[in-house]
Amino acid sequence: GKTHNLGGDISIAGNLNFLGKQYTMFFNGDAMGKSMQGAGGALVIGSVVNSIMARSAANKKVITKDPERWLKETFAEIQNVMEAFDGSMLVSCILGIIEDETGILQFFNAEHPLSVLYRDGKANFIEDEITAHKLGMPFNSQVGLIRFQLQPNDVIFCGSDGKDDLILERIENGGRIVNEDENLFLQVVEESRGELKKIYNKLAEKGEFSDDLSIVRISFKEEKSELTYVSENTLTKIDFVAELMKEKRFSEAY
Repeated sequence: GKTHNLGGDISIAGNLNFLGKQYTMFFNGDAMGKSMQGAGGALVIGSVVNSIMARSAANKKVITKDPERWLKETFAEIQNVMEAFDGSMLVSCILGIIEDETGILQFFNAEHPLSVLYRDGKANFIEDEITAHKLGMPFNSQVGLIRFQLQPNDVIFCGSDGKDDLILERIENGGRIVNEDENLFLQVVEESRGELKKIYNKLAEKGEFSDDLSIVRISFKEEKSELTYVSENTLTKIDFVAELMKEKRFSEAY
């Protein structure tokens, strides 16, 4: 008598040490198929990625190869596992690493929706095109890496196609109009000021979800002190609060 949803989306994050430098790893994937097929693919890809992370980061391990080589070897390892399913289990994904101190971002895009940079109130795509085919695709040995320099307060979003495939309208004969504008998500990110929960709410306002929705938000040296919540829908500047305190209006400042 119970109803459950099975999805094929999965997100993973962790920490790595390359030659004494700290990095943050992130992964967002979408396994092909509906219900059990998608869920099975997510379990497999999740097991493989977590196994690689456990091997790479266990006991504060220092990886002695460069990050580019690690990314390419990781791609090859996941591809070999998924290829064993003879094309019945494909996964689109973005897998990347960021050097914590410098903000150097490196990643590959295996037929996943393009990643988004939110900077100075504007949202734009980082890459121009994918850099590899879906993991599990036969003869998928070539992978290109994208390198990008993050600046303080930059925010990156990686998400599955569930954020784009919104049902905008249902037609009387049972048909439906599905969003085909990939720029809609950029608009939503800007309207939501890069805040994850607001992005979800805005997407829900724009249309009806037709697929799994997963979004990873990564920020680099983000200054959280500029804004503070007063209520769910109201934001106030810190300097305004400071003015109230100077005037000894402490209860209002609080």
